[in-house]
Amino acid sequence: MMIISTLLDEFGMYPEGLRKGKGLFGIITDMKTPTDVHGAYLVTGPSGVGKTTVARELQRLGFNVEYNAGVCHFVDSTGKEAPRPWEVSNLAWLSMHRWVFNDSKLADILQEHKNNHIFIEAIAANMDGYQSHFKNIFYLKLDDDALAERIMADSRANRYGKEDFQLLEVIDGAKNLELWVKAAGGSIIDASQPIDKIIETVLAATE
Repeated sequence: MMIISTLLDEFGMYPEGLRKGKGLFGIITDMKTPTDVHGAYLVTGPSGVGKTTVARELQRLGFNVEYNAGVCHFVDSTGKEAPRPWEVSNLAWLSMHRWVFNDSKLADILQEHKNNHIFIEAIAANMDGYQSHFKNIFYLKLDDDALAERIMADSRANRYGKEDFQLLEVIDGAKNLELWVKAAGGSIIDASQPIDKIIETVLAATE
């Protein structure tokens, strides 16, 4: 089946009505492909929930993806861009700066993909007011215990959330972010599912 599926993909010989997504063993599935998706989509959720994992899988499947650092930046109390110091755990510095959407970068990315699609993986302090930029907003959700377990995992390189007060900030912030996504008419996705199920759910809610 893998050989057959690969040949069909290579020469565009799929029967009308079938998508070119490949499931286990290369079996043809009805999953959307990059040419089926149009518009901008936001993949969001609290720190540690798995946004980057979802974005990487979408990218592996051939979809256009932009990551958090490509559309956001730190600013100081005056709104001026402030490069983050190397010390990841510099709590004093973090308390005086905000991670926000970079309007010019976001506008450039949206313009670049206006005739196709883009999935943007991001969370920012100033998300309110940006709903209109996206056809759909996907919120990855875990319960408090599962989220804490992922954040505290030794394998997680990002140190944010490993301090007790930061973990509480993440969990409280997740509840507010979920309410914002619901108010914006976005999609709530169970992030405890296998990655292929999450991707399937995301793509099913695209246009």
